[in-house]
Amino acid sequence: MIIVSWNIEKCGLSSAQDKRAALDTLLFDAAYKQYADIIFLCEVHGARVDDFAEFLTNVYGQHYAIDAVDGNYSNNYVFLVNKNVLVNYGTVSVSNWQNERPMLAIQCGLSSGTVYAGFIHAKSGQTGLTKHQIHNCARWLQDRSADRWFLSGDLNWDYNRQDELTLPEGAQGNSYWFDMSQRKGGLLDWALCGKYTTATTRSLSLLRTQHDTVIDMSQMDHKPVLFGVR
Repeated sequence: MIIVSWNIEKCGLSSAQDKRAALDTLLFDAAYKQYADIIFLCEVHGARVDDFAEFLTNVYGQHYAIDAVDGNYSNNYVFLVNKNVLVNYGTVSVSNWQNERPMLAIQCGLSSGTVYAGFIHAKSGQTGLTKHQIHNCARWLQDRSADRWFLSGDLNWDYNRQDELTLPEGAQGNSYWFDMSQRKGGLLDWALCGKYTTATTRSLSLLRTQHDTVIDMSQMDHKPVLFGVR
């Protein structure tokens, strides 16, 4: 199962042209070619979330279930799931923070069995609340999947500090990037998975070739990630 995740930072008509073009390239490569099974986009601006989801449905709806979820403070989630793997999906409350962004949980049916994929835009600042949210997300996924789970999105916690997180036994992290994935520094866009789940990085070669700003972050605040999950 191929999973793509990207905090697109309210990408819209006011965004830099290359940033908008990079998103179009990613969607074409991942969805039009039916390469990805799940595409998760967070921080979609509330003013355009409905028309964006409608546009994606018109273009990619033959093969993908497409929906939008209120992520609070206009930081909505839009996601595409291959109809061949989708079993069910919904949102999960993972903290008592009044401005909480929920976790999107997707139940996927694979030839190897059921895998739960979770996505969240966690609290910024790498605070105790951020740790609490990640812990609760991982525990919720673990309790339903017997170590067959995957968690990504904008975790807002540095990949190199994952040993400070309280996670289910055997949980493991992986990062597509090795320098930084957020303009202010740090690897905040990465993935966790359960003991019996493997998340391996896959190529973003088309995006990297056509849009240098994705690499140097001159037009971006976050980088996308792509994993093969089994």
